[in-house]
Amino acid sequence: MNELQYDDFGELNGNRFFDDGGRARQLACSWIPHAVGNRPIDWATRDLVLGGAQRDRRNWALRLLIKNRHPQFFVDTYRMSERQRNCVCRARSFLFFHYLKLLTVKRLATPQFEAPLDRLLSCCPNLYQVERSPQHRALRACKQNKLCPFCLARTASRVAQQICHSTTGDSMFLLVSVQKQIPSLSEGRQSIVATYRRQFSALLRKFADDNGAEAGVFTFQVGPHSEEVPKFQHGDICGTQCRESFNLRAAVLFEVSQDSFCDQEGLETGAVKSIPAFHSLIDHGFAPEVVTEMNDGRDAIRSLVFGESPGNDNAPTRSGHAGVFAYQQWHLASTSQWEQYIESTQGLRLFNYWGNWVSTQPRPTGTRLTPASSRRGRYRQRQALVVANSQRKLVADDHATELVRRLEPFVSAYHAEFQKWPGWTTIRKIADEESISVSQRQARRIARQFQTCEQEQ
Repeated sequence: MNELQYDDFGELNGNRFFDDGGRARQLACSWIPHAVGNRPIDWATRDLVLGGAQRDRRNWALRLLIKNRHPQFFVDTYRMSERQRNCVCRARSFLFFHYLKLLTVKRLATPQFEAPLDRLLSCCPNLYQVERSPQHRALRACKQNKLCPFCLARTASRVAQQICHSTTGDSMFLLVSVQKQIPSLSEGRQSIVATYRRQFSALLRKFADDNGAEAGVFTFQVGPHSEEVPKFQHGDICGTQCRESFNLRAAVLFEVSQDSFCDQEGLETGAVKSIPAFHSLIDHGFAPEVVTEMNDGRDAIRSLVFGESPGNDNAPTRSGHAGVFAYQQWHLASTSQWEQYIESTQGLRLFNYWGNWVSTQPRPTGTRLTPASSRRGRYRQRQALVVANSQRKLVADDHATELVRRLEPFVSAYHAEFQKWPGWTTIRKIADEESISVSQRQARRIARQFQTCEQEQ
């Protein structure tokens, strides 16, 4: 396969190339696929990232690359089924534009933003299960869930798991999201993102409390906005009338009883404006997006947390919908938008629980990730090693205790003569004189036991 026969949009003998396209494609293909997960959580992750990207009309270039199926994106996939190969190709198409934007921003941004961009470039994707390689010896997450789509999906997975463990009984889930467009994220030297976050949080929390919610989760996200479908030139957005602005999205997901939900006046019409409960949001100038689901299992939580991808036959609309977490199209943002966003959202939380959805379990402290399908086997291996090591330690302790009992008269005589306890080399000499077989490791253990006994006395 001649790589130069295809342009960056996967078209044969095409002429559309980006400045950093070769490096971005190399990074996208550097994550060697081991398997394509077929669990609900795997599909939910792809719905959040890939489905969210394909749902946005501005991503015509991504949809075109997915349709063309660049041949290089099938490297290392020939042992897989056709469906899995297409899934890897679709994921690598997204990775291409993701890395293309990161490389462009890193090249044009000021040096103070290099550190978070480097972490984003090395973050392990989770659109499919990857293998360790000489290039990626450790599979690590960058933990920047406000910037990284993969860490956003990991955060959504933890939230969905917590909701599954905390919900009980017959109830309804209600997802309400509002959006606001602002021209800039800073006012002078002060960021206004935190101010908007507090306002949205108070408004949506009050709405949830007024509707009888005892628990829920609130999210606040910022994404790039443009007034027209962008054109691509050298990896950046360009257009005659593209004015840079930002889209603030706040969402709340909470649980209410079916009886109280069905008693809502105007619910039978289906129009939000006719339901009095939503008048508080409409009065603030918002047109809230509302999604309701019955608490009938994991699929409802999956749909409300991750969203529905476009084209899903089970979704109420074929266009799909965003969940309480929505992927923001930062691979379409300009360099100045990236700089404003990174600077204005430092220390800002992506989400907050309230009620009995608050997790009481400690968060994991490890940063190393292992492929999902191999965690169970590796856990069993680690447990087997722990049991085997404990058994070997008991045997070694018993053997050392027996050696201490046999050597104690000779070691005590040495201590009485030289006023000090012998080291491990002297203990081995004493043992050899008495025809007692002692290894170096056992001699060290015996020496430590005698020294410990002296300190305790």
